[in-house]
Amino acid sequence: MRILLWAAFLEFILHFYYFNALAFDLHAVRSMNRWPLGGLGWSQGQFFHVKYVVMFGLPAVISKFDSLNPPAQPLCISRIYLYSDMWKYFDRGLYSFLKRYIYIPIGGDPGRYVQKFVASAACFVFIYYWHGMFDYLVVWCSLNFVGVSLEAIATLVTSMAPIRRFRESYVSPPMWRRLKAMAAAPLLAISIMSNFYFFMGNDVGKVFLHKLVYYGTPQSYAVVLFSMYCLGQTAMETERWEQRSRWWDAEEKTQ
Repeated sequence: MRILLWAAFLEFILHFYYFNALAFDLHAVRSMNRWPLGGLGWSQGQFFHVKYVVMFGLPAVISKFDSLNPPAQPLCISRIYLYSDMWKYFDRGLYSFLKRYIYIPIGGDPGRYVQKFVASAACFVFIYYWHGMFDYLVVWCSLNFVGVSLEAIATLVTSMAPIRRFRESYVSPPMWRRLKAMAAAPLLAISIMSNFYFFMGNDVGKVFLHKLVYYGTPQSYAVVLFSMYCLGQTAMETERWEQRSRWWDAEEKTQ
């Protein structure tokens, strides 16, 4: 029933809100200032998520009638602040395929850092091929690879013994969470920018790039980074709430 409600919601949105059509009207997109342009990008992302909830959800429900175990539905993109998690938890079937048949066979095992980056690059080359080898996919895949790689480097650095001891001795958990959100904010902005290319193509993606990056102002940069910081805090709080909910459910089952 929930999937059918989301499908009806999509039909309603497409009849009354024309953000999908705007992606094909380059003149209209160029005439927007930064605020409506940001709203257009956010609407495209949310629409993309709900569309895939319906596209993945209906076959998943039908497959369960045959006792199959389909991949879980995609997480909402507004509650993900690490784009390594986006690749894990949005299209879970694609992630499982990449991990099993490309990433691990090439050498993407813990402790083999050079091989892990090579394996990640091979995965994004396959993604580029899989989605049709269009020019805008080069931007999308390249920026996502850079973002995922920088996240992996940051995880490696913060797991080193001196950094870990310093954090445990001098940095409180709330402050560490703030630092994580601040460090993730620019990477999240880069990844979201790459998705504008993926959602709307090369020409519209260049409009976003020029208005939000090339010709941005200190105020606009501050607004974007603060928004990404808040998104990161919201995502981490959602993760904490889910962990507490799972713990509470496990406690109830044991009683």
